[in-house]
Amino acid sequence: MSTDAPKSGPKAQIDALLLKLPGVSARKINGLDAYFVSDKMFACIGGDGVGLRLPAATATELQFSRDNVVPFQPGGTASSREWIQIDRAEAAEYQKDLDLFQASLEEAIRKHGAPQIMNTDQGTQFTSEAFSRLLKQHGIAISMDGRGCWRDNVFVERLWRTVK
Repeated sequence: MSTDAPKSGPKAQIDALLLKLPGVSARKINGLDAYFVSDKMFACIGGDGVGLRLPAATATELQFSRDNVVPFQPGGTASSREWIQIDRAEAAEYQKDLDLFQASLEEAIRKHGAPQIMNTDQGTQFTSEAFSRLLKQHGIAISMDGRGCWRDNVFVERLWRTVK
């Protein structure tokens, strides 16, 4: 993932919040900085805030109960009642919405299913208790590469999946 913002900018602060959630990865899609679990987008930076995909009933309730939540449609996606945008004056304030980010992550796994295997490097976000617990809770096999080289294990795991 490329970052155009300085390390202390809003994107870096949002990255720091979302990328510590178990199983979350980031990349650009349709010009948006987007966040994924099981290769499904659940959040993105767009407009004046962070877009989140939540169950439609939760999204609708939040739109009427909070003045900083508005309907949102990520660029290039079909209109949906599941997407909202949370607007905060400072990126650091998104920490207050951590429970919504976690709910969005869980909804993505519930709706699209968990991957069979999660191959990661040995970064602290992947070796954390919370990450391991989430993977085990959803029956996701854990595969870790050699230190600092995430590509090592991909081919071996694919081979063993074929052999089995």
